[in-house]
Amino acid sequence: MNDCTANSLTVMIKDEIREKYYQLIEIVTFEVSENANTKVFLDYLKSKEDSFNTIEGMDDILSLREFIRGVNRYSDEFIFSDKYSFKIKALMNDLYETLTASTLKHPKP
Repeated sequence: MNDCTANSLTVMIKDEIREKYYQLIEIVTFEVSENANTKVFLDYLKSKEDSFNTIEGMDDILSLREFIRGVNRYSDEFIFSDKYSFKIKALMNDLYETLTASTLKHPKP
C-alpha cells in the first residue's frame, strides 16, 4: 500500500469500507423488520449508498466519514431493540474508525 497516492485508494480499502457499510445496512434492515419505527433511519442510511459504491479518493472518504458521524448522532433519536442495538452502534463506530484510518494512511496533500 506504500504506492497509494492521496487520490488513489487501494481496492482493498474501498472493499473494506463497502463491506462494513453493507453489514450496517443488513443489521438495520433486520431491526426494521421487527421495529418499523426505524425505517426512516434505514432510509437515511441508504441515502448515500451510491457514494459508498463509487469511492474515488480522499474527498469521498472525508465526506462519507462526516456522513457516518451524522448517522451516529441521528441514531440517538431511535430506540433500537436489545437484539440489534449493540451491533448497530458497534458497526457504525467500526465504519467510522475505518474511514478515519483511511484518511490517516492516505492524507490529502
